[in-house]
Amino acid sequence: MALYPAGCSPKAAESEVSEEETNKQTEEKDIIEQSHDDAREISFNGDIVISKGLILILTDDGHVWGKGVNVNGNLGNGKRVDASDWVQVSDLENIVGIYASVTYGDGYGGEGQEHCYAVDEDGTLYRWGGNIFTPETVNLFSNIKSVNRAKGGASRMTIECENGEKYFMVDAFYEGQDDYFIPYASEGEIDTITEKFFLSDGNLKYFTLTSQYAGNQPTLAVSSKSLQDLYEEHPDRLFSIDNIKVKNADGNYFVDEENGAVYKYNESEKSVENLGGKGWKKYSSGVSTFALSEDGILSTKGDNSEGQLGDGTTEDLEDTYYKISEISFKEFVTTGRFIAALDHDDNLWAWGEGYGAAPEIVVSKEEFMKVK
Repeated sequence: MALYPAGCSPKAAESEVSEEETNKQTEEKDIIEQSHDDAREISFNGDIVISKGLILILTDDGHVWGKGVNVNGNLGNGKRVDASDWVQVSDLENIVGIYASVTYGDGYGGEGQEHCYAVDEDGTLYRWGGNIFTPETVNLFSNIKSVNRAKGGASRMTIECENGEKYFMVDAFYEGQDDYFIPYASEGEIDTITEKFFLSDGNLKYFTLTSQYAGNQPTLAVSSKSLQDLYEEHPDRLFSIDNIKVKNADGNYFVDEENGAVYKYNESEKSVENLGGKGWKKYSSGVSTFALSEDGILSTKGDNSEGQLGDGTTEDLEDTYYKISEISFKEFVTTGRFIAALDHDDNLWAWGEGYGAAPEIVVSKEEFMKVK
């Protein structure tokens, strides 16, 4: 409610504001809005959760919106009903990041036991989904400084607190359990985590990061075991690759930061194979192969049963790559039969399982700015 001087109507008070001041305020507002728009670059790290059946996005005003599958409370709106139009996640304000797996809401991962996480500007962590129908506070951490999704591991989060404590999340829902957070404060920076790899101080290490090594902790308990403890208990699980600086990792594949070459880790032999090539930004291979070059071209081959190669068909390609060259992409996430990718204009595209056989925009840059 606006307050005005005694005996002065709102209209009179407004008339006392000079035209010069009004213009100045308008200019300042334009500058603020412009700088905000310029500053925000949409990323899979904090702005998007997408699976074959669900999309959640963080908009410029700090709210979270979603549509799609809602059987386990995935949309966080207090309901179990799927939504074809955007609905707002309840009771969240001033959110700065959202995080979940690329299988969130699609029936995998312990039959819907996965959660979506959000952190607000005050460092409070929330979660919903997995039969939690509206966001609840996660009271494991105090004074969170930053939360990030690790490169190459769409479901992996790293958390840093104001007191210097650092944690990463490992997936436990494959065993029908909950998520776990393990401290890594003594291990340096970790910015890439997959099921098999983590990147520590620029050097790639191999370790199976699952709940069986986190101890039998209650739901969402913080394990007292550091990575060093885990190494000492399970030395056979550790393989260190100290002579390669890694740009990105996905599954058993990783890209050399220096020249963009692709490497594969062979688990049985505990060895690294140089697959060659150069200029790659990210490489993912399973039933299908997806390779993103530094110039934004996405190349695909392999199984195409769900149209995941993006060529408009469901015919497999075994020997040659199909190149999606008409769109310049900067990053992607995939489950193998479903893929989502961001272009350099911050539009979100998706194709494959749950979508079509050709890339289509599922969220435009304008929708990230404000969902109406």
